[in-house]
Amino acid sequence: MLAPLASISTPAFRILCEEQGCGLTWTEMISVPGLVRGNSKICGLVRPSSADRPLAAQVVGSRPDEMERAAAWVVDHGADILDLNMGCPVKKINKTGAGVALMRTPDLAADLVHAARRGAGDKVPVTVKMRIGHKNERNAVDVARRMEDAGVAALTIHGRFREQVFRGAVDHDAIAAVVEAVDVPVVGNGDVKDGPSYHHMRQETGCAAVMVGRAALGNPWVFADLAAAARGEPAPPPPSATDRTAVMRRHFNLYLDDYPEPIAAHQIRKHLIWYSKGLAGAADFRRNLQTVSTAQEVHAAIDSLEA
Repeated sequence: MLAPLASISTPAFRILCEEQGCGLTWTEMISVPGLVRGNSKICGLVRPSSADRPLAAQVVGSRPDEMERAAAWVVDHGADILDLNMGCPVKKINKTGAGVALMRTPDLAADLVHAARRGAGDKVPVTVKMRIGHKNERNAVDVARRMEDAGVAALTIHGRFREQVFRGAVDHDAIAAVVEAVDVPVVGNGDVKDGPSYHHMRQETGCAAVMVGRAALGNPWVFADLAAAARGEPAPPPPSATDRTAVMRRHFNLYLDDYPEPIAAHQIRKHLIWYSKGLAGAADFRRNLQTVSTAQEVHAAIDSLEA
């Protein structure tokens, strides 16, 4: 699975990951208060990658009344799966009582699951993504059991504490403890970046699937590696420089399908920087990207990288 990455997991990027073999892609994290207020930018995030793929939407909030209304809205607008974020470590999210802060308020977390299930109805599964807890507060097993009792269909466990953010080793034992404690499928998340790390996560934890986040940045080909690993096949050859620049252009053109030209040119910059890592001329390319604001300028920058 592709993780719900803020400002990253747009339909354009999800399409590229799906084409490389990703089994399921999630929308970026979507604000429940924003959905309830009808914020057009927030509501616009609830979009499938393509018509023939399921729409898996992740939402974040801390008020059950808002969660129920948001869940109903998301399902009415096509969501096939609804995930509640209980793992985001960002301070501005946590201070509202949402994200990983919910692991310290399991009663509220359960109420949010119940509310989401009421709003989503019986046909759309509700899932939860969380962490192993806070530092010196390893309560993932207890919270996971509460979520299962509340009726979640699956759980994703990022094997780090809130304070680690994305640093330090992933705790496979903590994920394995959740797998052992609940009957619903558990997805393992954290530091899966290739076939060996995929197998390590699966074997060490017993998880049903894996979720990939940062390893996919500038590298949708990681899912081709993981799909081969899942089939027991050798990894495909790494993408060539030509492959990388071709995907740069395709990614940008997909962005143009969804955004006005100046916005697309601005948002694609970070992706192009990630794609260019290790390529000849990448330093000059990154400098050139700082001022691009039109499609012509974006393509000219890619042209210079290929020269």
